Amino acid sequence: MDVPAASGSFVGAAATRHRAHFVLLCEFWSYAARDPAVRRRFAAGRRRYRALLTEIVEGEAKRFGVTLPVPAADVAAGVLALSLGLVLEGLVDRQVDPGAAYRSMLDLVYRGALAGS
Repeated sequence: MDVPAASGSFVGAAATRHRAHFVLLCEFWSYAARDPAVRRRFAAGRRRYRALLTEIVEGEAKRFGVTLPVPAADVAAGVLALSLGLVLEGLVDRQVDPGAAYRSMLDLVYRGALAGS
């Protein structure tokens, strides 16, 4: 499976089909950042999501026989932040194609991990 291509397609489709969800997420994220009780619960949910992504990163590293130069959890947090950031850019600038950009960036991450191993 071409993970960068599949992931780029997923991010692109999500950005297009669920635009209102991402706008609402931005508003809720801002609210959570200001309210300690909400922030704790929101952070716990985000940690669970990053843990799932960490498992995927570890599985991909194993599949390719790669020893990651950084913790898998950092890679997971980075690719998640990258996807969200690109979707946010696409919300306000139609010249940004979140799916295509994410595919390109994730491809670079894969190449870097393979080259460094």
